[in-house]
Amino acid sequence: MSPLVWCTSVRFDTLALIASGNEAATLPMPAQVIPHSFRLNFLYADDHNGARVQGLKLAKELGVPIQEPKWSMEELKGNAFRDEPHLRICGRNPNEVSITLITEFGKRWAQKPTMMIFDQNLDFGHSIVFGTDLARSLRAVGFPGVILIRSGNDSADDEKLYLGSGADAMLPKTAKMDVLLPELNNWCRIAMDRAQASYKVE
Repeated sequence: MSPLVWCTSVRFDTLALIASGNEAATLPMPAQVIPHSFRLNFLYADDHNGARVQGLKLAKELGVPIQEPKWSMEELKGNAFRDEPHLRICGRNPNEVSITLITEFGKRWAQKPTMMIFDQNLDFGHSIVFGTDLARSLRAVGFPGVILIRSGNDSADDEKLYLGSGADAMLPKTAKMDVLLPELNNWCRIAMDRAQASYKVE
């Protein structure tokens, strides 16, 4: 079952029993139900255009609602960027991945299922933004969503550094799509669980 369907289906096994004529079946009422309007929010930050292009493909596979599902030729050549209600793919310049801006997204999406993937070394020549600094800042403002560091630096010591900053896991940049997706689907489910745990009725 895709994450998108998973996050909006509540106890359909019980509903199926009712529909089958099992009068003894009852529908348990959860203490709190996340609104059906909830969908996975996905932020992907990398200074390499090819990685950002791949980020859109990952978002599609994870069931993220996407308004513009295809890259233009200009974007493919070096200007890949998305800023949509449920999707942000960024890293063309340091302003797009500033701690202030990223933490604003963390606050905005704090009670919604969210996954953020950061390159560890967002290198713009004159300045570098570290994924670990972004992770640390997000946790400092109480962001409960999933944070993953995707990096070519993937030794055991690197992983310890990433986890110590507040990231949930490390994703090796050398990992192929068919290897990444099962792991990301698991993290998607964790993001849904965390959102449900932190959701507050206004």
